[in-house]
Amino acid sequence: MVERLFYDKKEYECEYDWCDSRGKGYYADVGWFNKRWEDPHLDEETDKEMWDDAWDYYDAEMEELREQERKEYEQARAQKIADNPG
Repeated sequence: MVERLFYDKKEYECEYDWCDSRGKGYYADVGWFNKRWEDPHLDEETDKEMWDDAWDYYDAEMEELREQERKEYEQARAQKIADNPG
């Protein structure tokens, strides 16, 4: 079940009208969803602040990961140059 859909930090409305299945959707599973476990949406402004904080955290983590990968790449490159001079 898709409750909310985000792409590039923008929320999109789930649209299923375009979906078709050519031989892929002839099966189904039945389950249940406990509504008591669903987190209520307090209001749009509160949700926006929460998502802004989440995206800020995500951006910081991704920047840290990119920096770490860049350092590892530079170290590996320097080691390769040191091992194979000329």
